[in-house]
Amino acid sequence: MKQASSRALHLFRNEVGIRFQLYNSLFTSLPFHRIEKTGILLSLLSNNCEEGYKRGQSPIKIVDDFFQNILLILMKKRKRICYSVLFNM
Repeated sequence: MKQASSRALHLFRNEVGIRFQLYNSLFTSLPFHRIEKTGILLSLLSNNCEEGYKRGQSPIKIVDDFFQNILLILMKKRKRICYSVLFNM
């Protein structure tokens, strides 16, 4: 039993850990100061990943759900802005 969990941990570190380090180094070198609200979106994505992982979702499902939620938020925000312009709210 210990050997199986040790092997699983080793596989996880190889498959996920290395990719995380790669993507993390790529993200930290991006010019975030030019992109509005990046920190907020990255923390929301991080929370979404943790919750999706706990629910046993696939990485594709986790990211899809994140973008669907963000798009809904953005659409609602744009709708409010349009209404305020149209109806002086």
